[in-house]
Amino acid sequence: MLMTSTVFAQNDGNLRTEQKTDAGRSFIFGTSIGYPLGIFDIPNAGIYVGIHPRWRISDIFWIDTQISYSHSRFDRDDDIFSHDGGQTNSYSAIFGPRLYMMGSNKNIRPYANLLIGYGATVDQEYNADDELKYATFGVYSFSFGIYLEINKRFFFGGAVEGAHTEAVVKLGYNL
Repeated sequence: MLMTSTVFAQNDGNLRTEQKTDAGRSFIFGTSIGYPLGIFDIPNAGIYVGIHPRWRISDIFWIDTQISYSHSRFDRDDDIFSHDGGQTNSYSAIFGPRLYMMGSNKNIRPYANLLIGYGATVDQEYNADDELKYATFGVYSFSFGIYLEINKRFFFGGAVEGAHTEAVVKLGYNL
């Protein structure tokens, strides 16, 4: 738990110290890393990275934001249902509500978020003629996630998100 101390000078010349914990913070910045799982295709390799600034409205309600990048690589002839080789790169800048299921006095707090905003996906995939074709999806993006926050510092969970819908498993840390 993060604790800050502030020293005040009183009228009588004495000093007084006041301490606050991070439970009263109105802004928190988080980072995360994860693995993207396609809904109909599982990549041979992939990575997800995101930053998550958020602002407190109440003890259980926050405004959440996410700026993220996701990369997935698919091998040729790997019998994946919907992707026959190539790669996918997704970018998003989204925001929306975060709702905690328990108050801030708990060490383990489940929460859900529903975020919408800008997003784009560049998909490079081989076609039947063995040519690499490019497709861009985008203009909007979304994320619906369910997570557990542990000791106000760590979080993990999963989300369905992106302009090119995929499931993402995430592990994060609140600064």
